[in-house]
Amino acid sequence: MSHHNNYALAHTLNQMKPQQLSNNVFFGPLNTLSQYDFLSKNDIKFFISVGIPVERAMEYARNIQLDQFMICCLDKEFDRTRFSDDTMSNILEFNNKHSVDLKTLIQHVSLSEECAAQPLQSHLYRSVSEYTTNIYTADGVHKFECFNDLITLFKLAKMGNILVFSSNGNDENLVILLISHMLKQNPSINVVDAFSYVKNLRPTVNNMKEDNIYWCSGLVAYHERVKSKELTWRPGSTNGSSTEITNFATKRREQFEEDEAEDGDISFGNKPYSDAANDAMESIASTPFSESDCSYSSDFQTPEPDNSSAYNARQYATPRLKRMALNK
Repeated sequence: MSHHNNYALAHTLNQMKPQQLSNNVFFGPLNTLSQYDFLSKNDIKFFISVGIPVERAMEYARNIQLDQFMICCLDKEFDRTRFSDDTMSNILEFNNKHSVDLKTLIQHVSLSEECAAQPLQSHLYRSVSEYTTNIYTADGVHKFECFNDLITLFKLAKMGNILVFSSNGNDENLVILLISHMLKQNPSINVVDAFSYVKNLRPTVNNMKEDNIYWCSGLVAYHERVKSKELTWRPGSTNGSSTEITNFATKRREQFEEDEAEDGDISFGNKPYSDAANDAMESIASTPFSESDCSYSSDFQTPEPDNSSAYNARQYATPRLKRMALNK
């Protein structure tokens, strides 16, 4: 095999491997869902799909070989009117299953000792009452807030780690969200530094010019909100994050064993992050379904914990969430 072919093969294999963004967050391509050894070894229990149509994410979720897991979908193009009755019925079942688990997880987290000392809402950017669904069509700054709030909720649950995935693990839509998470972890860094960090972890991500990063809808506004909240409202909260970033920046990129995956699931196209005409548009992080579609209420409010009930947090978890915790 020629040197050129060896390089091409190595490049393709690198694209198929996931990377670790921070202590609890991994990211990579769609085929990572088939890598049972990786998912099990790294205790992945929470999944966030980015830019993958909900109906496809639903099908891929059926092939995840884990006993217990939760998946949330970020799909701003989701439109229920496009689907047949049969497909919509399957989507509603998928939405209801994971949404109920998310609602129960929030109940569990809100009654934890950590949130007894500092109410859950203070950890989030958006109202906790918005997180009653596993499908989000938010755009602009609301998308970044929603994405990072979900990661915060999963971290506070302490039931497992998180995998953020897109079709190929390299597209701008995913990269921008990863940048937003690094900005939240360490608000004192700038957008370009955050991108350089992600690029260092996964050199195969699409190259982005500095101007393109700043023009991404809502990212700069989100960074300003992060700096206001993390540096002003909660001084000193970034110390641990800064150390975390420094530690990961000095490490070599993680090398993981991977299972065989079908090439058909991997796309190496370069899809624009957003159209200029949509830059000013922002939609709220809300469920695309009505209350009659699901068995939960869209106006669910998480009760604030009191000290006497904090120790009983786990009793509110469903058997599914209990098993997730016990398997750790």
